[in-house]
Amino acid sequence: IDLRWKAIREDGSPLAHEDHPSLITLRTGKPVRNFRLGLRQEQDTLRWLSINTYPLCRKAEELPYAAAVSFTDITEQVRHEREMRESYDTLDRLTHEFIGIVSHELRTPLTAIRGSLSLLESDTFATLPPKVHVLLNIAQTNTERLTRIINNILDLDQLESGRVVLDVVELDPVAVIREVLADLEEATQGKHIRI
Repeated sequence: IDLRWKAIREDGSPLAHEDHPSLITLRTGKPVRNFRLGLRQEQDTLRWLSINTYPLCRKAEELPYAAAVSFTDITEQVRHEREMRESYDTLDRLTHEFIGIVSHELRTPLTAIRGSLSLLESDTFATLPPKVHVLLNIAQTNTERLTRIINNILDLDQLESGRVVLDVVELDPVAVIREVLADLEEATQGKHIRI
């Protein structure tokens, strides 16, 4: 090994001479696969190599007398991987920011809309025509659905980021099915849909 070259591991720490894949193979008699090594000579750019070794043994000897070593320049691959990782991190950060902003910007007006719809549905406005009450009921149902969707998105975001601990509980599947059927029956009334 040319000592003018500085060898580093993927994490940036220096690679000790005895940890070179060829020396590991000579010491252990085992092949090394896809060992990544960074090399830099003084102020030169960093080059990345993938190293594979294979022990060469004589019939009567346990340890190898030599090692076959192949080097593949993977500098471009490592650069692309790093760019992809940085892009993913940026996208992840932007996604969390977007979810936070959108959920806040949607929740605030939805709360106002729900309050207004509740007020219109109250006895104060009982003189409104029945068709208006039907439309108000539809609007109320849809705002509640949007609120649940926003809450689900926020819950998924928190689950993904590890900020929520799930509390697993047993459910009665028959009760859950009855609840879903009741919701569906209400939503399909007058639409000639049978469940």
